[in-house]
Amino acid sequence: MKENEESIEDNAITNQVNSAHYTIYEHQPHEAPNIPINQNVLNFTNRQLESKYFAALYINKDDKDRFSFEFKGNLTIYFIFYSAFLVIKTGSILIINYQGNLAQSHYLFHISCLIFLFCVAYLLLMLLKLYDICFEYNRTIFSSLTFFAILYLIIGEERILSGITKENFNGDFPINIPFIMGFAVCLKLVLFNNFRHFSSVGLSTIILYLILSLCLSESRIWTFLTEYFALLIFICFQLFETWQLDYRTRQLFYRKVKEEADVYQNKNIKEYVKYDEGIKSEVELVVKTCETIREIIKKARSVIMFKDIKSSLKEASNQLNFVQQKIARGLLMNESRLDLSIDADDRAFLSQNFMDVKSSPSATQSRRPTAQQMIENALEFPFGDYGLTELEGVLTGVGKNWNFDIWFVYNATGHSIFILSKYLFDNFHIKQEFLIPDKFIENYFKSLESKYNSVPYHNACHASDMLHSLLYFITQSNIIKQISTLDLLTCIIAADGHDVGHPGVTNRFLVNTKDELAIKYNDVSVLEMMHCATIFEVMRYYDHNIIANLNNEEWVYCRKLIIEMVLTTDMSKHFELLGRFRTRTALNDISLDSDEDKGLVFSIGIKCADIGHSAKPIELHEKWTILLCEEFFNQGDMERSRNLPISMYCDRNDANVPKAQFGFIKNVALPIYDVWTNYLDSEQIRLNCFNQLEKNLAYWDGKSVNRRKTLDIPIMKSTARLMKMKTAKYDSNIRQDLT
Repeated sequence: MKENEESIEDNAITNQVNSAHYTIYEHQPHEAPNIPINQNVLNFTNRQLESKYFAALYINKDDKDRFSFEFKGNLTIYFIFYSAFLVIKTGSILIINYQGNLAQSHYLFHISCLIFLFCVAYLLLMLLKLYDICFEYNRTIFSSLTFFAILYLIIGEERILSGITKENFNGDFPINIPFIMGFAVCLKLVLFNNFRHFSSVGLSTIILYLILSLCLSESRIWTFLTEYFALLIFICFQLFETWQLDYRTRQLFYRKVKEEADVYQNKNIKEYVKYDEGIKSEVELVVKTCETIREIIKKARSVIMFKDIKSSLKEASNQLNFVQQKIARGLLMNESRLDLSIDADDRAFLSQNFMDVKSSPSATQSRRPTAQQMIENALEFPFGDYGLTELEGVLTGVGKNWNFDIWFVYNATGHSIFILSKYLFDNFHIKQEFLIPDKFIENYFKSLESKYNSVPYHNACHASDMLHSLLYFITQSNIIKQISTLDLLTCIIAADGHDVGHPGVTNRFLVNTKDELAIKYNDVSVLEMMHCATIFEVMRYYDHNIIANLNNEEWVYCRKLIIEMVLTTDMSKHFELLGRFRTRTALNDISLDSDEDKGLVFSIGIKCADIGHSAKPIELHEKWTILLCEEFFNQGDMERSRNLPISMYCDRNDANVPKAQFGFIKNVALPIYDVWTNYLDSEQIRLNCFNQLEKNLAYWDGKSVNRRKTLDIPIMKSTARLMKMKTAKYDSNIRQDLT
């Protein structure tokens, strides 16, 4: 049943060549002027198109024996007729010979020819199934086979054969013209009405029959003319019908190819993402399914003539597009609407108590200056008490120089978050815009920094480096032109606090060990929940509250966006978020005027910044890799001491760092950076970030080929040295240890 359905779809172009269908669908006026066909021999002028046409008629790609379902049917009919011809002809020869009415030379001629035709036919059938070259030239093979059979029928006509052998025939012999007509019909079927091949056989038959009959036949002229004109009229009719059907079939095929090309060129989903293989979210799969259904509806509309049905299909396509947009935006699962028929007071009550708190439009559409205006009016260097002129040069690279070195800032001042944030608040006029006292800024950021633990990787320096990376994405793209100062403030707070209090272990470890944090936050994004809570707990102190002067709408908006950004750093949500963003960018419907879309963009930005070390120059990247590995190994040591299964890449006795880094960049970093850099459309970001990421992938690939190596003593010493110095100025010996 499945094979029948596929064959009907694959050979739809041959099902409409019927005169009535062809006229109803109005193919002729739409296709005739532009179809690239040689009108004389009915061949496509484009060889590639001719090959596709042949494949559409004869080949079934899903079938092991290659033959399309319709070709197998036509082939069966041809060989049934061919076999019946051989049986009938052989039987009649044997009977006539038995009666003694057939000359011995005639008998040998017939038997030899029939045996030859039998052997050749079934040998060619076997070759057709075994060799591609035979299958490719099957039309020539069947035309030749049919021509030889017809040639035998013409020469084997006893009146002509007697003229050749000069031996008289006694008795009546069957007329061969019905067999010739039958071969003509069967040849048309197996050739799919190919005019060029059929005409060569048909015209040869008419000419040979005329010449041989006139020269060799001793029958009466009127008998010959009657038979000849009957055959001539039949062949001419078949030639005319074959030309018409061949031309129509090619027109329909050309239209099908043209429509498929149009569908491919006008797809709403853009297929420009390079690293999208492997892992796809359910959102992406559902949206792509919607797009496929819309394309099917579009094809159906192109061949339906009734306006009411076309209108209904268009409405269905529009409704499907609406659903597609909703799925891509993630609104079908979490958005409820209150009907306007509900009483206004009841609607307000339900909205306030049964739905999520949402920021007012005035929060983001306020009259505060844009982030770009604040950055363009940057102040002079705000620090003067550290005695380092180099510090000013380094800090001016925040958000501008992708290779910014947070370790220099930390080693020079003993701080990272406080120094970077104070510089940004002063330099970008955030302090002045939101009337934040200097004491509040110092108290909040120093307190926040102090709550970071002295763990190898997830420490205050990582948070500061991540803040710089996020600002780089914003300032080096058009995002800076579309966000407000409030957005900039929110991004700084979220980035600074996104890992505050991190204990240096994963959520999985906390859940498996029944840690009090996991109990407190119900095993759901445990660390990220704790980070969010800590950010606002620090602000609860009066002289720490840097967002105290925001109005209520701005405060709700700021808090909501901070929470959304921090929670999305949970790596268990990575592919879900990536799938949603990849789908939305493909649909090209993201607008930073929408708070929901802005949250999505900032969430992707903070995720890319969080793994930003993967795209840093190899010296910085290796340095962060050492620290991350040490943190993983510490967790592995704790898991071993508790008799827990050691997490992947956390066993210091069986580590393969190059393999781990290669896999992380390939499966996690590259896909999200690919879609992110495409969205930002910044040559600077693509050059400095994405291209460097590909270089780092190749670097680790070169180290991991045919290599399984644990981290050796020199690397451990290097890591210990880094931890002891609180990641002091980078020592080039560390890189030598890695190699």
